Amino acid sequence: MKKVVLAYSGGLDTTYCAIYLSKVQQLEVHAVTIQTGGFSEEELQNIEKKARLLGVTSFKVIDVTSAYYESCIKYLPTQCKCRTYGTGHNSSTVRC
Repeated sequence: MKKVVLAYSGGLDTTYCAIYLSKVQQLEVHAVTIQTGGFSEEELQNIEKKARLLGVTSFKVIDVTSAYYESCIKYLPTQCKCRTYGTGHNSSTVRC
């Protein structure tokens, strides 16, 4: 069986892709979520749970929060609330 790695967010589009790739294309799906600081631990657990229910072969979270902050977020203006990104605040409520 051929294998594929799917960048998986748990949203509608990537959920459809996981189903399509495994059920229609008959591929072994390995799901990966990139943590840039925008997901809480509970959200990551829910994303993994959803992926596993869809039948993905494996699921992995790659945490790049520090690298993302160092290469991008810290250069934003100090008044930008995005600077709290990945510091425990729920990013869904943080806007610039």
